[in-house]
Amino acid sequence: MSSASSTLHSGPGKDSSDGRGLGGELVTPEDNSPRFARLQLRKSRLRGSTGPGLSEDDPIVLVISGLDHDENLSRSEHNAFCLAVYYRLYKEEGAVASKTSFDSEEFSLGRINILSVAPPRTVARLKSRVMQAEGLSSFWYNIQLFKDIDGEVPMNGNDPVCHPQAYNYPGCVADEPITIIYEHHDEAWDR
Repeated sequence: MSSASSTLHSGPGKDSSDGRGLGGELVTPEDNSPRFARLQLRKSRLRGSTGPGLSEDDPIVLVISGLDHDENLSRSEHNAFCLAVYYRLYKEEGAVASKTSFDSEEFSLGRINILSVAPPRTVARLKSRVMQAEGLSSFWYNIQLFKDIDGEVPMNGNDPVCHPQAYNYPGCVADEPITIIYEHHDEAWDR
């Protein structure tokens, strides 16, 4: 092997890809075999190993069978909000349009994905996430959460809301949403 074929010159200070060591000096097989061996090893690690799919000349194809595309799409659409928390938003005066509303006929019915609530999923964290989704600030608003639509069963801050794999938690069904009532702090202090 000639030294011209094993040494590439593309400029000073290049790394192992141009045949130079870390100090920028040229490394050839004849000069220093242990350093050249380390250089070759470093090159092979940078390039990766050989095998199918690692070059454009040797592509691989992944074939998935068993499900029709439409069936797969409908499953993913169904699962998109199967872990939702549904809620109705109210002020003291009555229903308020939710910013996460998904039904044009029920403007106060909103939903968020339960997985967007940071673990551990407590009532306080659910409240914080809903406030964020609705653009409400605890500085300006007093917010209360209730397990039922009538607003009779309050939800307490450190109580766990759910485990996402339980599929049974307050507000998991659109027909049985939790109730969120908020009022401006000035209104609460005037009482």
